[in-house]
Amino acid sequence: MAEIAVVAIPVAKPGHEEQLRAALEGIVGPTRKEPGVLQYDLHRDGREPRRFVFVERRESHEALALHAKSAHIEAYRKAAADWIEHAEIRVVSKIQSARRRRRQCVACGTSRIRMMVQSASPS
Repeated sequence: MAEIAVVAIPVAKPGHEEQLRAALEGIVGPTRKEPGVLQYDLHRDGREPRRFVFVERRESHEALALHAKSAHIEAYRKAAADWIEHAEIRVVSKIQSARRRRRQCVACGTSRIRMMVQSASPS
């Protein structure tokens, strides 16, 4: 199973910002308890207060599919349908970069970065 990230951006219709906010806040707790959820955080755009942003991490696409079929999400969709102007959902996968890998000392397992800091420190 490959971990996935999701960015979901619902935008409230004018005048329905607080109704949508309450509905979104109501799904955070139950969603965090779902199997396969690693992160599920709700944000609000500081420049566009009608725009909300979920940043999610899940263990797999299967975990996301279960979320989409959950009772609390179905109830949210019905309740919030008239409050949402539009929404965008992006499902992405992390790119592993060779430059980001930590190199470790073969002898002790200490990360190379830590070894560099230790060797630069005055004794």
